Amino acid sequence: MFKFVRLSLFIFLVSCGTSKDVSEEKKTNPEPPTPEPKIEKVYATVDDNGYLVGVADKEHFLQEPFITWFSDDFDNYFPDPVVIEEIKPLLNGITIKAFMGTWCGDSRREVPHFYKILTEAGFDFDKLTMVAVDREKTSPRHEEEGLKIYYVPTFIFYKDGVEINRFIEYPQDSLERDILSILKEEGYKNSYYEG
Repeated sequence: MFKFVRLSLFIFLVSCGTSKDVSEEKKTNPEPPTPEPKIEKVYATVDDNGYLVGVADKEHFLQEPFITWFSDDFDNYFPDPVVIEEIKPLLNGITIKAFMGTWCGDSRREVPHFYKILTEAGFDFDKLTMVAVDREKTSPRHEEEGLKIYYVPTFIFYKDGVEINRFIEYPQDSLERDILSILKEEGYKNSYYEG
């Protein structure tokens, strides 16, 4: 019986740990904030229909069969240099989630122009997530979930992690002017704005 009491007392003392106030420790040693999970870059593949699906980068569009439309529109698009200069300083703190379909004429037109504008504006492409979707506007890992992607292309602009606006399907003026209006937070209204 004496051994049982000693063993029980020993287990009690060991299992209780410190009596230090944990909330006090958190005040002096706060937990670091959990970073926003990063979408895995570059896993896109070509599906059974010949469409690119998944997270892609510019290199995907420079492969057959996509290079035929991407390169022509990229090389032959000349954004307004004055607007590009206005865009440059506004890109600080901006991240972009873009959704497109290689089957979609609007995406084939706007995505090369989008890359050209961002290239000329010196955008950090590590802050761009380009998601290629199928005709149902879905991707293999469902990056579109909860983002209300009904039309492509859709370019969603975030500032400090908060959506400021989105470009949808076709420009109201020119793509670079629409982007400038979004970045200036001037009340840009996309093609499907319902206000």
